[in-house]
Amino acid sequence: MIRYLKHDDIDPQRWDACLDASPYAMLFARSWFLDLVAPGWDGIVQGNYEAVFPVARKRKWGIAYAYQPFFTRYFGVYGKKTGLAADPFVETMPGDVMYMQFALHESNILAKKNLAETRERRFQLLDLSGNQEELRKGYAENTRRNINRAKRRGFEIREGVEPEQIAGIFRSTRGRELKEYKPADYSRLVALMEACQARGEGVSLGVYGEKDRPEAAAFIMGSAPRFIFLKSGVSDVGRSGGAMHALIDKFIRTHAGSDASLDFGGSSIPGVSRFYRGFGAADVVYLQITVNRLKRPFRMFRS
Repeated sequence: MIRYLKHDDIDPQRWDACLDASPYAMLFARSWFLDLVAPGWDGIVQGNYEAVFPVARKRKWGIAYAYQPFFTRYFGVYGKKTGLAADPFVETMPGDVMYMQFALHESNILAKKNLAETRERRFQLLDLSGNQEELRKGYAENTRRNINRAKRRGFEIREGVEPEQIAGIFRSTRGRELKEYKPADYSRLVALMEACQARGEGVSLGVYGEKDRPEAAAFIMGSAPRFIFLKSGVSDVGRSGGAMHALIDKFIRTHAGSDASLDFGGSSIPGVSRFYRGFGAADVVYLQITVNRLKRPFRMFRS
């Protein structure tokens, strides 16, 4: 039986135990992670927590909708089996949820093509099992060139950058283009990085130039078998000097030969995905779905 559970009815220990048993477990679906990115989240549960499906929901203009929170890529179905169909979970969504737009894990399938509008999206994933030399052979020529440029600049790469500083660099660079990010979202980002660090599920890296000025910084969350590139920022000096290339190369060299992969968080934007593929990462396809139960004239609603 598949049932929809309100937040207070969910057993977080059994929820996370289901994630522990899943071959595709992701931080995005952990109870503590959901508490930070989507306070009051609900869930859809199969049987005795044999499979779980996170639900983040809000209201806008009196309309209840399910959405994909910032700092998560997708949700979907998690359980012991692979290739799980999301259809029965989506169909279990309460009738008052009139609009849904979120993404499914890459291992999920949507069997009923008329259940939702779908859009293919991509992220980039790098297998770190090769040694340093093998992984370096997968780099694009432009990537190698930028790493060498960073060496000539004399940049220093250090761990232990404060989350507040990473959020500040991100906000003052890439964040300037993201008008949908509000001050509360940056506060949530800092809290998320701090929570990851407290659980041993994250590492922060910074690239420093002249006068010890930070020219790039990034936070990579998770642990083996999957590290996830959460957020980063790079100054104009850092961009021209290959600082971010050097930072990522440092992380790859540190974890080369491990039973892990580096998930670049991903992008379907050609320039960004090309940057990640420059380190030898391959595209992984997943589905974003939209279900619109609204009647005219409200069907133009967007979350």
